[in-house]
Amino acid sequence: ADGSTLAKIGRTTALAAVKLELVTPELDAPDEGGLDVTVELPPMCSAAARPGRPSEEAAYCSRRIADALRDAKVVDPKRLCVDEGRFAWRARLDVYVLDHDGCVLDAAILAANGALRDCVVPVVSVDERGEASVGEAVERDDDDDPKPEKRKKTKSSQKKKKRKTRNARRAPSPLKARLFL
Repeated sequence: ADGSTLAKIGRTTALAAVKLELVTPELDAPDEGGLDVTVELPPMCSAAARPGRPSEEAAYCSRRIADALRDAKVVDPKRLCVDEGRFAWRARLDVYVLDHDGCVLDAAILAANGALRDCVVPVVSVDERGEASVGEAVERDDDDDPKPEKRKKTKSSQKKKKRKTRNARRAPSPLKARLFL
């Protein structure tokens, strides 16, 4: 998963995970990506849950979470576009309720928000042939050129470089939640 979180409210527990995939955008919105939300209430979460088809409560929670995330503008679909008409990110948000003891919708939306905030969007480059390659960010200085490391390495500079490298790998995420602004 590209982002995940576990949320507990009382004894109700929800686990959310976000998985990103590079897809061709839809024809009616060539400059937008997408977000799919699925909530599952497995039989282990409560005695009332049954195996088989998803319950009405799970479908209701999926719709409500998708509506809440869209209305709160948590995900900007235009920022999920990589190359207009060719490549866009589709985020699949799966919420699993591990323990159902009431207030499932609250725990599920809290977990969904946390997973989106934890999500790291990889850097994508599109070459002249129109092929996309997904990779990690490269450390850059102010001129957008790769930064060469020429000085003697000490323990403090190694720690500093390790910190910079870790931060350089985290590309800015268009999925940053804005519920708490």
